[in-house]
Amino acid sequence: MNESLPEAQTPTPEIQTQKNSNLILVLLLLLTVLSASVSVYLFIVNQTLTSRLQQLESSSETVDNQTIKTQDPANETVTLPTVTEKEMVEDGEGDQMYQNWEEFSSESMHFSIRIPSGWRVVEQENRVGFGPKEVGEDVLVAIQTYPKNEKSLAEISDEFGKQFSDRVQESNTIAVNGLVATEVITTTPSYEDWYYRSVIIIKDDVIYVFSNGAITDSSIQGFRGVPVDYTFEKFIQSFHIIP
Repeated sequence: MNESLPEAQTPTPEIQTQKNSNLILVLLLLLTVLSASVSVYLFIVNQTLTSRLQQLESSSETVDNQTIKTQDPANETVTLPTVTEKEMVEDGEGDQMYQNWEEFSSESMHFSIRIPSGWRVVEQENRVGFGPKEVGEDVLVAIQTYPKNEKSLAEISDEFGKQFSDRVQESNTIAVNGLVATEVITTTPSYEDWYYRSVIIIKDDVIYVFSNGAITDSSIQGFRGVPVDYTFEKFIQSFHIIP
């Protein structure tokens, strides 16, 4: 006897439509969540990049508390974001900063600089030295000039401490009264107290070389005639180029 198989039941249109609607709702919900997540992520990334860019701009412009606009040492200038000794002079506050200091000018070497009052000035061709009268014939600091085409920075630096076979040199870019300068520190393990700091400025066709006489600020304070407010940094920051 043949028995007929039961026929498969076909879902009613209402059930199929409900399932499709639920699927669409789930997809829309997922898209909404995904869109919100992407928006939040992009916002966070944007804030992070903005903050990082500000940090990079700030750090890239600051060198030893001095903002360098250019690395061309020949003619360009730098902007000093913090109040320096020289800025205090120009703002009218230098009377207090440079009390008991006087201005020295050299027309032949085209510069002016401040020195402690009463210091002796020893002028030679392309060189001038300064020091208290109490130290006799010696000078403690000096400024030397060279024509730009006469010597290179490397040749000038090579002269510093060349009498020591174990000398150590390091150089940095600094700012001196708005001018880009190269600072060269020369030391030697043979004499721990020998500390030669030189600052080199190239302006137009002239190279200006400042030297501290291989004497640290703390040591120079032991000399008679040196005011307690003297530092080599204060000395060089009063430097002015004149026509």
